[in-house]
Amino acid sequence: MKRSESKMEDSKIKENKKKVKRAPTVATATLYDILHFSHNTADYSKSSLILRNSLTGKKYLIGSVSEGFQRLVFQHNTGVQFSSFYLTGRLNWSSVSGLPGCLITIADALEQLKLKISYPNNYLKFLLATTRHFILRKSINIDVDTKPESKQEDGFTVTPLITYPVSVEPGNIEKESFSESELQQLDDIISTVFKQSLPAECVTEGENNMDEDNFGQISLAHQKLLNNLITKINIKPHTTSYHIKFENIKGTFNAAKANELNVPNGRERGILSNGKSITLTDGTIVTPDQVMGERKSFADILVLDIPDNSYLSNMKKEILESNPDSSVDLNDTDLYYIFLSSDFNINQDFIEFLEVLKKQTSNQAKIFVSHPKISPNEIMYDQFLTKILKKKKKLPNNYPVPNDDRIFSQKFFESYPSLKKFLFNEKEVKMDGVSNENTEVCLNNEKVNVFCSRDIINNKARNSSETNINCLTLNIKDRKEFDLSEKINQISKSTKGSLPLNPVFFKTLDSESAHEVEVMTLGTASACPGISANVSGNLLKVPYYNTESKEKSLVFGVLDAGEGTLNTMRRLFNENNIKYVFENFKFLYLSHLHADHHLGFVSLIQEWYKYNFKDESARLYVICPSNFFRFLVEALANEPLILEKIVGISCEEFKVNKRVDRGTYLNFLYKGKLITEDNDNLIENCYDALNMEKLETVAAIHCAFSYSVAMTFKTSIGLQLNDKKLFKISYSGDTRPSNRFATKIGLETDLLIHEATFPNEFQDHAFKKKHSTVGEALKVAEKMNCDNVVLTHFSQRTMDNIYKDILPFVKQVGSKQRFTCIANDGLIVSSESLPKCCEVDVQRAYKLMKRTSMTKTREGSDSDSE
Repeated sequence: MKRSESKMEDSKIKENKKKVKRAPTVATATLYDILHFSHNTADYSKSSLILRNSLTGKKYLIGSVSEGFQRLVFQHNTGVQFSSFYLTGRLNWSSVSGLPGCLITIADALEQLKLKISYPNNYLKFLLATTRHFILRKSINIDVDTKPESKQEDGFTVTPLITYPVSVEPGNIEKESFSESELQQLDDIISTVFKQSLPAECVTEGENNMDEDNFGQISLAHQKLLNNLITKINIKPHTTSYHIKFENIKGTFNAAKANELNVPNGRERGILSNGKSITLTDGTIVTPDQVMGERKSFADILVLDIPDNSYLSNMKKEILESNPDSSVDLNDTDLYYIFLSSDFNINQDFIEFLEVLKKQTSNQAKIFVSHPKISPNEIMYDQFLTKILKKKKKLPNNYPVPNDDRIFSQKFFESYPSLKKFLFNEKEVKMDGVSNENTEVCLNNEKVNVFCSRDIINNKARNSSETNINCLTLNIKDRKEFDLSEKINQISKSTKGSLPLNPVFFKTLDSESAHEVEVMTLGTASACPGISANVSGNLLKVPYYNTESKEKSLVFGVLDAGEGTLNTMRRLFNENNIKYVFENFKFLYLSHLHADHHLGFVSLIQEWYKYNFKDESARLYVICPSNFFRFLVEALANEPLILEKIVGISCEEFKVNKRVDRGTYLNFLYKGKLITEDNDNLIENCYDALNMEKLETVAAIHCAFSYSVAMTFKTSIGLQLNDKKLFKISYSGDTRPSNRFATKIGLETDLLIHEATFPNEFQDHAFKKKHSTVGEALKVAEKMNCDNVVLTHFSQRTMDNIYKDILPFVKQVGSKQRFTCIANDGLIVSSESLPKCCEVDVQRAYKLMKRTSMTKTREGSDSDSE
């Protein structure tokens, strides 16, 4: 067929489609998929699922959008476009901590998007207003729904269930929320932030913008409102669950019956299919029930989120007991999800709850339970695991082995022993020792399942009268596929040799190398997290020794912390090492306000508080751009005890030749209050707590409120004032190469951590994006007279091109040797171990260059032969 004829044929088809309304796809092809998106692991701390309509392609998330969400989206390849987020459980910053990064990625990827975010409490609006501190370059149409009523979606209804702990009297949430005027202003703020309708009069703090980034500026009146609301926030404890009820759909059109009734093809059949009667030419009336099969139904879904045991009693009353006031009908509910937090204790009451639930559900019902002591601690990111293990083979003393340690509930797996066999095969696992009162009782787990990420449930249509027919198809993965030891064996085979599995951690005070200053690069990717590398994060360990008093101590701190920094620490450290780090954790440093550098701050602060709340004198120092203080105060407004322990000092206070307008800058955060007055005592206390000699900053060449820093630590001190050893570490943050950084504060740096986003051939990209190339970063090191450099913050698309660019720097200069390495997630490096890391990267550089040369030669030969 000629192209012109083809076009004519296509136009005819389109024209016919306009004339005749065809019946939609038959109902038996309709189904809903439920992807078990996440359970509690070291990589992601919340449970959630994704409901997908296979006909429309629309996706709905039910659960939490917590830290690491977009990275998990990339891993599961679900796509970033969602129709709605239904947030479950208790609402706090951790419930939405993955939302800002996700929205930035969505806005950059999609031109048009309407996203609904639902939780039946107006505190959600306040939390979303805090995200104005993050940069959004494009508009997003956000619909924030905080009403405690049913929501109509495409083909189903979602009804929120609000449950209070036994210690709290139930009440109307709306009465305890903000006033109508305050809510309207919160809506205006959200519109300003996400729809880019910036008011003429905006809050401006600090330096002028150095690029076109929008930091979600708001009017002075709106800022005043948020300041007032911070003092009013007192959320009554409650948890939110959801019931999802699917609409019945029409049955299959019976063409044979229509032929018997002389119903002509085309429009008339379409009308019947759409539920309306027709009159034939002979006057006969044909009704839809004469030609349509029985209507179809689906299994409804109940998602319960239970934060701790104090909610279980009221949850029983709502779900298990006949409650005339209940807002949901569970008669057709066959799919149950129970999300339990780490604070929930799996005891006999819970087992009894499950047993009663089993009895009142149909034979085909499925109950999925998620809890850190029930679901396995599987490694979610395959490429991350492969990459770090291959690096460990080359540098066995610089990379730890990711761990999947978990202590499981003995009571649960003794009650349902076959689930243990399914999950772990013959593998020995640790149990918590809390046994059943009657160990001989083994309960039937026919309905009870362990909730595991990556499993999929197909919810197929069934005849409405046949509710006893199972319409749930389970696609359960073999958990052996995700077992760490299995993956290690696979990688060992692929790399032709056994992998070293020696544990690696920072040098402790009782080790022979206790004097080493060490850095662990927790995230090395730029912009947004990838499945093989997370965004920026650097964990610093500095030892201290007093030769007179023989006192030894350690200071841990973080230089930038992108989303998921804590998750990486949990994956690479065991529980004892996590405790060791946070008991000695003293500071957080933030270089600038881009989200890929600070979305992990709140979770690190919360983790620090967990290990230090009993110590009245414990303080955490946060050194950051002054604008970031507002975000911390707002994000932690419902956790005032944590704010009491934070001492915030702005980067502006440490600037070389600083000129500070006290009426403009909020330079300190102390006991939850923003302070503009000078407070040198806080700086002195910071120096003492961190064993620090000096801290200096200069403006980075990147965005507004961006800084590079040089920190000089005292690693040893004696009786005399000059009897001390110092170690200087400089950190660039994101920046173009800066002479001020190199010569004003960075001279004689012992260890430099510098961004190297692009290889040298991408110089134009680096200039445009205000980043550095590898060569430019190493030139900065030369100006500093620094011989030890860790390069990080790479564009993942150009990683292989980066290695060759380090070669000019590491060539020996006279009697002096210089070292640099290309950092990867999980690398622990010091000045002493850097030469070996450098050697490995140089070998890789030559290998990649040889491969490129061979490829070019082969291509040249192919061209000649043609």
